[in-house]
Amino acid sequence: MVTFNIKSSPLVWTLCILALFHASHAIGRDEVITRAETWLNPPVPYSQSAYKDGYRTDCSGYVSMAWNTGTSYTTQSLVGVTTAIAKGDLKKGDILLKSGSHVVIFHSWANSGQTRYLGYEQVGGKIGKTKKWNIPYPYWNGATGYQSRRYNNIA
Repeated sequence: MVTFNIKSSPLVWTLCILALFHASHAIGRDEVITRAETWLNPPVPYSQSAYKDGYRTDCSGYVSMAWNTGTSYTTQSLVGVTTAIAKGDLKKGDILLKSGSHVVIFHSWANSGQTRYLGYEQVGGKIGKTKKWNIPYPYWNGATGYQSRRYNNIA
């Protein structure tokens, strides 16, 4: 068993406080969207190695920033901090996740048939930046493997 003397280790104390804060501080849906909007104007360039505001500037880093997680999750590790939900249960701040590939932040349905939605994402490739746009459900070009998920620490 490892023990630490908090009085003699301010770094350990600080890390403990931060961990407790992030573990106990649920984020509101409006705050998620407000945070997501901060990378839109100007749009943040996409990169799997660059950081802004302490978060990696790829799709999963963007979701991590919007959720104020304190760390940059990956599209694989996001599964561990979220719960699968039904398509009809999607609310702003939830995500559409293809584990190991890509993730989009859901805002709202763009039509009554729930075939299109407004979403926020860090897009790679030719676009290479943060976008908010009208996306076909679940994703462009009839992509498969996307799952509706909810952050376990969202209010």
